Amino acid sequence: MSFKPPYSKSKPSSSIISPIASQFPSISSKEEPSQIDENLSSTLVVTRELEQLPSKKHLNYENLCLLNGFLAKHSSLHLRDTSLSNRYKGYAYNLLAELLKFLQTHTMLDVLGSCRSELVELLEDVCSFAFDKDWLDGFERRIIQQEAVLNASISYYTIFSCTHWGRY
Repeated sequence: MSFKPPYSKSKPSSSIISPIASQFPSISSKEEPSQIDENLSSTLVVTRELEQLPSKKHLNYENLCLLNGFLAKHSSLHLRDTSLSNRYKGYAYNLLAELLKFLQTHTMLDVLGSCRSELVELLEDVCSFAFDKDWLDGFERRIIQQEAVLNASISYYTIFSCTHWGRY
């Protein structure tokens, strides 16, 4: 099953989140108030920063809406260095948006199968920018775990079907 967001040029949704990426922990309800304040402050700074980029033609408006929705849930995944040029920020955030769109339009089987090399390339490119490495590493670990589960399921199915059909 694949999920395609209903992009609209006139009024895009700010709540478009990748089904795969949204499985990862975001702001925890168990966090201390100071940590919640820091996350909220960080989200506001990133939102303001992102909103400046389309007017300077460094970020697509469609990507702005996608990123705002995603970064609201995953506030730690933003560029750490605020002194970077707007062009650099635009490249980085457009690439992150490309990764999110890829995850929205591909099933887990696609990601683990025929589209794996494209996912790996996108992840490597996103990792080359100054994003939160812990979140990206966690994402990669989750994909690897899903791959192991899928491989185990395929092995079980293969063994079961061979032994089942071998009896007749």
